[in-house]
Amino acid sequence: MRIPISIFLAIWAVFMLVFLATSSLTVFQMKKYGIRGPGASLPTAIFIGVSCVVFIATAISLLTVNWTLVFDLGSLP
Repeated sequence: MRIPISIFLAIWAVFMLVFLATSSLTVFQMKKYGIRGPGASLPTAIFIGVSCVVFIATAISLLTVNWTLVFDLGSLP
């Protein structure tokens, strides 16, 4: 069975959409129901910053992949 590895890119994109939806909800709740001032703003900014750094690092890493290759499950022991 041969699977193009570009399928994994599509799966990653779907997971990123799910993460975007859930993190948007999280940020909304942090801002609406959190303590006013730096008690809620700082953790929210840290959450958004770390999420952006991880996303950008992953995207840069994915740019180096040859997406035309095929993953062959028949060659596995």
